[in-house]
Amino acid sequence: CGAADEGVDAGCLEKMDFPAAAYDWVKVNCPANSYRLTVPETCESGGCGVILDVHGGSMNAGSENAGTNLSELGTNAVSFGASTPYIVVQPSAPDTVWAESGANDKSVYGFLESVVNVFNADTDRVHMGGFSQGSSMTWRFMCKYPDTFASLAPIAGINPNNQGTLACEFPQIPILYVNGKSDPLAVYANEAVPLLATVREAIGAENLEEIVLDEGEKHQRIRLSGDGYLLEHISHTSNGIVGGHCLPGGSGLLGCSGSFNYGEEALKFYIAHPKP
Repeated sequence: CGAADEGVDAGCLEKMDFPAAAYDWVKVNCPANSYRLTVPETCESGGCGVILDVHGGSMNAGSENAGTNLSELGTNAVSFGASTPYIVVQPSAPDTVWAESGANDKSVYGFLESVVNVFNADTDRVHMGGFSQGSSMTWRFMCKYPDTFASLAPIAGINPNNQGTLACEFPQIPILYVNGKSDPLAVYANEAVPLLATVREAIGAENLEEIVLDEGEKHQRIRLSGDGYLLEHISHTSNGIVGGHCLPGGSGLLGCSGSFNYGEEALKFYIAHPKP
């Protein structure tokens, strides 16, 4: 991943004859990675938000979208209350696996910057989420590029080398975090429990407001907030082919049935949490 270290996908769109009026997803091949890019028709004139949605290991952009449906949801975001649709960026790792060292991060971030620049996107509505290794990338981006993102929605993963810990202090960025209670890979006790403890400590007992927002047959959603921090956490008991390591409400290999739909909840969270 030496090329990725240099962020060689930065400026990728500016250097190619991209069909701006695609109005559907297109595959964009850049030096380090390829990207499934969805540009709704009204976003050609600028002002749309952007969602970066990153796949997990042994996946690609197509299988990620099967699990999240964010390409289609972003296009139809106005029906969920958004002011405009969202451009959706879904990268594919060249060997289906993202480097746990973060070696791919600069190239993916560089392409995201290209999308924002080429389509004159609303920089107050740039969001990111991802599944498994894509979730780990989301937490890394939170630490590396905290001023870029309005809100985040990682699912099933923090740091595979040091589970449950972050590479930076917990920032004041609204986050929706999702974990399966029977996840055999992103183990709940190793990832969700320490992260929730970190958030409670960052807020402080005197400022913490913790409430249950929603409960369904297979999930519970809580909110931890105070002193400028906000984390919403969904724990679920849905199971797919890899137990609780799955995308509730999604289809494809890693989708699973559940009492909520991750893609829809992520979109609604993004809509509700632009930059202040």
